[in-house]
Order: sequence, then structure tokens, then C-alpha cells
Amino acid sequence: MSTTKDFVIGVAIGSAVGAAAALLYAPQSGADTRRFIGEKADEVKVRGTEYAGIARERCGEMVDTTKQKAAELAEQATSKMRETGDQVKARAGSVVGDAKETLDKGKGMVERQAEAMKSAVEAGKQAYADKSKELHESASTSMEPVGAA
Repeated sequence: MSTTKDFVIGVAIGSAVGAAAALLYAPQSGADTRRFIGEKADEVKVRGTEYAGIARERCGEMVDTTKQKAAELAEQATSKMRETGDQVKARAGSVVGDAKETLDKGKGMVERQAEAMKSAVEAGKQAYADKSKELHESASTSMEPVGAA
């Protein structure tokens, strides 16, 4: 596209230079030469206006395309941000759930250990009471007078 535009500009400039050279070396009167130069200037003006219109049109198309692409990219970015946010929320929920589950397991384990410790203490107290009673009874029987029997 750029090469075509460059070619057209080159043709226009070459035509203008060629026309100017032809005017300078042509055997015409001054009035004819001025008229001819005026006509060529008008032609250049018309072509310039046409090229400017084409350029404006293409610039407008490029602006519209750019706006459309920018809107599409903005929508894609917004969509990705929402998707990523949803994934982060889901993962955070999963992590929180896992943490609660682990915490509940830990609480259960501590409760079981506390219950086992409580049972062990109670068993120790009972064993102490039983042994103490046994020792008192044993001491009472060994303390009876030998001749009293």
C-alpha cells in the first residue's frame, strides 16, 4: 500500500517537473505559456484535493478501526480480569476450606488427647487410692500385737 502511494506521488512530481521543463523549452508565446502553467496548476490543485480527500478518508477508517480494536482489547482485558478474579476467589475459598478442615482436625486431636490425659489422670488417682488402701490394710495387719492373738 505504501509503495503504491509512493509511486503515485512520484508520478505526480515527475509529471509536474516534466511539464515545467517542457514549458521552459517549448516555442510558445508568453501568454500561452502562462495559460498553460495556470491550467497545470489547477490540475495539480485538483489532484492535491483528491489526494487529501483520500488521505482523510483512509485516516478516518484507520481511526475507526483503531477505536474498534481498542474497545475489543479493553473488553478482553476486562473479561480476563473478571476470570482471574473468579479463579482467585475460588482458590481462596478452597484454601480457607482446607484451613478450616485442618483446624477442625487439630481441635479434634487436641480434644482426644485432653480426654486421654484426663482418663490417665483419673486412672492414676484410682490406682493411687487402691494402692494407698492396700498399704493401709497391710500396715494395719502387720501392726497388730503379736501376743494379742
